[in-house]
Amino acid sequence: MTKDLGLSRRLRVATMALLLTTAPVFGQGTLTRVFVTPSDTTAGVGALYTLSFRTSLSGSLNGSGIPAKGRIRVTFDSTFTDSLVNAAINIYGLTGGYDSIKVANHKLTLYRDGTGAALAAGDSAMIKFAVVDNSALADTFQLFVETLNDTGAVIDTAKTAPFRIVPAALDHFAIDNVGTQAAGVPFSLKLYARDEHENLVTKFKRYVIFSANQGVVEPDTSGLFVNGTLTDTVFLNLAGAGRILSVRDTLNHTGASNAFLVNHGALHHFAVSNISSPQSAGVGFPVTFTAQDTFNNTVTSFASTATLTALTGVPAPATTGVFTLGSRTENVTLSVPATSNRLTVSAGGKDGQSNLFNVSVGALHHFHFTTIAGQQAGNAFNITIAAHDANHNTVSSFVGSTVLSDNTGSLSPTTSGAFTAGVRTLAVTITKTNANTVISANDGSGHLGQSDAFVVTHNNLDHFAVTNVAGGNIAAQTAGTSFDIRLVAQDAFGNTVVTHTGAGSAVSLANSTASLVPATSGDFTNGVLATQNVTISKTSNVDAITATHGASGKTGASNAFAVNHGPQVDFRIGPIASPQTAGAPFALVLTAVDGNENPVTSFAGTVNISVSGGGTIAPSVSGNFIGGVWNGSVAISTAGVNRTITVTNGAFSETSNVFDVNTGGLASFAISALASPITAGQNFNVTVTAKDANGNDFLHTGTVTLSDNTGSLTASQLVFAGQASATISDARITKAQSGVFLTASGNNRLGQSNTFNVTHAALSQFVVQNTTGGNIASQQAGTSFNIRIEAQDQFGNLVTAHNGAGSAVAMANTTTSIAPITSGNFSSGVLATQNVTISKTSNTDAITVTHAASGITGASNIFAVNHGSQADFRIGTIASPQTAGSPFALVVRAVDANENTVTSYTGTVSISVSGGGTITPNASGNFIAGVWNGSVAISNAASNRTISVTNGAFSETSNSFNVNTGGLASFTIDAITDKIAGQNFSVTVRAKDANGNDFLHSGTVNLSDNTGTLTASPLVFVNQASVTIADARITKAQTGVFITANGSNRLGQSNNFNVTHAPLNQFVVRNTAGGNITSQQAGTQFIVRVEAQDQFGNLVTSHSGAGSAVSISNTTSSINPTTSGLFTSGVLASQSVTINKTASADAITVNGGSPASNGTSNTFAVTHGPLSDFRIAN
Repeated sequence: MTKDLGLSRRLRVATMALLLTTAPVFGQGTLTRVFVTPSDTTAGVGALYTLSFRTSLSGSLNGSGIPAKGRIRVTFDSTFTDSLVNAAINIYGLTGGYDSIKVANHKLTLYRDGTGAALAAGDSAMIKFAVVDNSALADTFQLFVETLNDTGAVIDTAKTAPFRIVPAALDHFAIDNVGTQAAGVPFSLKLYARDEHENLVTKFKRYVIFSANQGVVEPDTSGLFVNGTLTDTVFLNLAGAGRILSVRDTLNHTGASNAFLVNHGALHHFAVSNISSPQSAGVGFPVTFTAQDTFNNTVTSFASTATLTALTGVPAPATTGVFTLGSRTENVTLSVPATSNRLTVSAGGKDGQSNLFNVSVGALHHFHFTTIAGQQAGNAFNITIAAHDANHNTVSSFVGSTVLSDNTGSLSPTTSGAFTAGVRTLAVTITKTNANTVISANDGSGHLGQSDAFVVTHNNLDHFAVTNVAGGNIAAQTAGTSFDIRLVAQDAFGNTVVTHTGAGSAVSLANSTASLVPATSGDFTNGVLATQNVTISKTSNVDAITATHGASGKTGASNAFAVNHGPQVDFRIGPIASPQTAGAPFALVLTAVDGNENPVTSFAGTVNISVSGGGTIAPSVSGNFIGGVWNGSVAISTAGVNRTITVTNGAFSETSNVFDVNTGGLASFAISALASPITAGQNFNVTVTAKDANGNDFLHTGTVTLSDNTGSLTASQLVFAGQASATISDARITKAQSGVFLTASGNNRLGQSNTFNVTHAALSQFVVQNTTGGNIASQQAGTSFNIRIEAQDQFGNLVTAHNGAGSAVAMANTTTSIAPITSGNFSSGVLATQNVTISKTSNTDAITVTHAASGITGASNIFAVNHGSQADFRIGTIASPQTAGSPFALVVRAVDANENTVTSYTGTVSISVSGGGTITPNASGNFIAGVWNGSVAISNAASNRTISVTNGAFSETSNSFNVNTGGLASFTIDAITDKIAGQNFSVTVRAKDANGNDFLHSGTVNLSDNTGTLTASPLVFVNQASVTIADARITKAQTGVFITANGSNRLGQSNNFNVTHAPLNQFVVRNTAGGNITSQQAGTQFIVRVEAQDQFGNLVTSHSGAGSAVSISNTTSSINPTTSGLFTSGVLASQSVTINKTASADAITVNGGSPASNGTSNTFAVTHGPLSDFRIAN
């Protein structure tokens, strides 16, 4: 938008006219040669004004010339700021000075101070005064000048010659209001170059670059401004509200239009959303259709239906619903499988196509079986299954497996295995007969299939099933009692063989106890003998009936079943061996029996037992019978011959066979009384005597071994050789204990002594343990803990005599850090609780005690002393100096209050450095076993640096050290903005060390770029960190340009920037391949390519669109057309021309563009065409 500058000027002129009319017209002289010259005529800037004039010869009634105390009054336009004038100087004519300068209502009055001479009538004068701020309006102005006498009365008046205030430098661009436009339709645009005061900068005669806040502006470069204005034609390709056009010149002066609406263009085509591939036949899929103009803007006004077609098949629906705001989403279904199918949408003579996609067979719907003929149980046969969609097409993509089953439950296998191309043929077996067998397939995802019904018949006779008459297991039976069974002839799979029937079908019968009748069955009917009566006379827990067919050799057996006993009728006594030994138990087996001599297992009572021949039998009553049997043992107290045992329960009785009983043998040992106490480790005597069961001496032959209840007895064996007693003298017990006793053992006989006491031996050692008598566990440095010390003899017995005064021991440990070093006194050989503290850590510490008076010592187990709680960090010594940027070792330890490493600390610490700069890393890694062995680098050099570490709770500072600077590592190049080909620009290169610090470098750095066209002076560093050159120049237009600095084997690279073409300089005319135009034939059309280029051969892409056509001529002035088509981004790729006149050296010349440029092709021959006619010369 532009300000109303005309209104400002009209107001200014009216004000000036009013000022001029205030001067008296009659009786005043007129100044001549009145000129005013500002030192700077730029609008809005301060200037030194020079005023010159000549006084009138006649003067006025108020005097002539300018008196010595006279005045000079200058009236300015109201747009000037004259209130800042505070100094005036005479240049010529006037002498002396001015005692005051006053400004009121834009009237500047200079008061002469009377020190100079009066200026005579008709004399000239020149004065300078400052400072006046020029009007912000660029225009032509006049000042009104008056000379006055010392009373202020006017002498002479006049206006100055006109002078011009010119616009300030270009500040921005203004654009006239832009109304609603249509995408792709050119519209006129009025642009103005303005200074900061909105004056038109008429000297601006360059071009600007167009852009928009959304979309693309065509063309993107304007024509040249004329007198600061330009009317140009552009169009936008992207529809939408809030579009704003922006302009920018090569010096980044900018301007922007108002926000305006760009409507879509006319319907040009339809866009179709991407259709994924494949789609499934018969399954709908969503597709979005969008009406669009040439630039792919949605034509929101399109509200009709559209027709749908496909390369293969007919889409459903064939007509869309009505579009809403130019868009319509339909669920489309294609029923025919196809590859590379495509949808086309059409309406209003416009269409659009989708991407190519495949339509595959529909989704798996069910499984289909081929017809299956009748089969025989157990024989394998082939079946074929196909995966079908809902339309019975084979779904070749199905390569999965199905679960197979049948209505007999005997199908094998039960999985089909993987299908191939949707089909699976496999061999299966059914073992059960069925007149209507059906096989089913199920993939587990709801897809099923069934075969037709077919017959499965039995196989050959394989065996017989023997069951009860109901077809189940035979239950337990009673011996001697008849019962019925059922026999069925079956094949290998348990199917009834109905052909086994009538004569010759009977089978022989047997059982496990060979006590079954009858031995031959009746005949079968259709494979079944429904009832066969049998009787078994012998009991068995696992009896079974076996059937055998003599002709076929086939057999069968029943389940195992029990045949139980009948009622009890007596007892039976198992045979008793002879002789037995008096007092020695021997086996006695009693059985309750039925009438068939089967054990009556239900009898669970007892019987009385007696023996013939005197004495006693023990026990005299049996225990309860188990399963009809008592397996016991008895002992008879007296010897005798022809003895018998009788048992009875009152109802039944039985007597055993005759047997003899011999006398008893060795029964026990007796140990003679032992004195008490006995000292541990001292030998003593032991006497042992052999006894029979009645306590009488027994002449024994054999060895006797002694043991005790302390487990520490050692003694020789006592050897008996037909004698009643034996004595040894080397018995020895090492464990002190009260209530000790000895045990004698030999020939499985025992004897035990009286009890006695064993007391400790002399002091031999000390044992150091925890307070519960175990090993000392791991401890914490600096934390007290209790130990237990025992005084022991050589056998580990407590020396209770080590007691009271003089019993204390000296204490020490491996790290010599235990306190106290002397224990308390013992009580009865024990120091039950001794508190100690160890301050140093060790993985293998131990406590040693020594009794000074006896020299006896002792030591604890080895145990760990772990660190205490963390109290601080420690930093290992850092060598000095270090180098900035170079890593050096840093060792940090977590320590407890006793300077032990806190190995449990696995945290991290923050790391900082004094003296500025950065340290890397600024945090450690995790400590390992309380230590971080790391390395750090410091970015800047300084002396007396220290490193501090902290984890928030604890901190530590290292020793002081120095850090020296690093060396030259790289160069950096200051940011470079976009450039125009061929224009010089500045480049600043900086030397850096590895940490990016400025480095004082001496040497030469050369520049190169990735266009290969950079020319630039070398940058010579003389112990300085940066150097700038101003003559860098790139002639090749290119995006993504970067400059590389190279010196002292170090590099640096600038940011990426763009180099745009220079102004249009020339046209290049070639053939369409970009080469020379070859010979042509007169009258025959051929095609040329024309490129707009700058002076460096770069394509001038702004030469494009409307106004880009050029005139075409040739050497013979016979070319057609004489005006080209429009260029696109600097190229007219294909221009058809025809030359009608022959020439051996023709050439095509084009002219046009802004600035005006031309170009000529190579010379080429134009030869004549075919003979067309004859001409006769005059």
